[in-house]
Amino acid sequence: MSARVTAVLINFGAPDDTFDCVRSLLAPKYPALRIIVVDNGSPPPARDRLRSGLPAGVELIQSDRNLGFSAGNNVGIRRALEAGADYVLIINNDATLEEHALRVLVDTAGSEPNLGILSGKILVATDAGPTSEVWCAGGSWHPLRATAYATGMGESDRGQYESRGETEFFPGCLWFIPARVLERVGLLDEDFFLYVEDADYCLRVRQAGYRLVYEPRAVCFHKVSRSTWQDRGRASPMVNYYTNRNRFLMARKWLTPAQRLGFYLYIFGSRAWQAGRHLDLSYLTGLWDGVLRKTGPRGGR
Repeated sequence: MSARVTAVLINFGAPDDTFDCVRSLLAPKYPALRIIVVDNGSPPPARDRLRSGLPAGVELIQSDRNLGFSAGNNVGIRRALEAGADYVLIINNDATLEEHALRVLVDTAGSEPNLGILSGKILVATDAGPTSEVWCAGGSWHPLRATAYATGMGESDRGQYESRGETEFFPGCLWFIPARVLERVGLLDEDFFLYVEDADYCLRVRQAGYRLVYEPRAVCFHKVSRSTWQDRGRASPMVNYYTNRNRFLMARKWLTPAQRLGFYLYIFGSRAWQAGRHLDLSYLTGLWDGVLRKTGPRGGR
């Protein structure tokens, strides 16, 4: 009997990427696959296109507002667990799986002891198709920066990341999680709303005694948004706000007093330098709200 897998993905706005993602999930014809799409408050025209364009059997859950990454995924995860999933696959709607990737994830998960999160090799895709540029091949936690970083980002895939092994971090683009882990560790922390919640959840999973395992044979292609993060040396005001603010939340949750002091020196100094270098005050956006311990969507709590 095949393990019951439920894929959860969030749609916001035009559903074209979502359709591509769903098609890639259905292509291998895995017999025990369920797909849940959570629409995160898209405008009515996009919502109507999504509803009419999804294949039969795909469950659509509609929210009347943008819940953010954490809460939006939590809606789908709860539904997956209620329906009896053995594994939950969290995947970005702008990502697609290589044909055999889902079966590789299922088979590897069944053979890895004490598995917390399984992920694969994530390569960059563009509108023209897949590329050989690495986006993620595992990752590492950096306490003094109160965040985690993907391994291999920006490198050309030359076969240098072909070994399965344990790692410290995976971005939330592709997570294959046993249901028992979700039931024990809990859902994503909705205080983050957007960005850095994946680093937090990876730490929580490892703190509970589970392992994060990288499986390079499970290949995923991710359409990294060039409109929100074209230059990795700088970012959009939205990205800057949430990544900077949420690092303060990470520091409060995970760092020792001495580590927090080092983090504060780093974050204020580096953001002031970036703001001056790029003549862009958005590099300072979010720092004040981080100091004030604000959480959730911008302008909220």
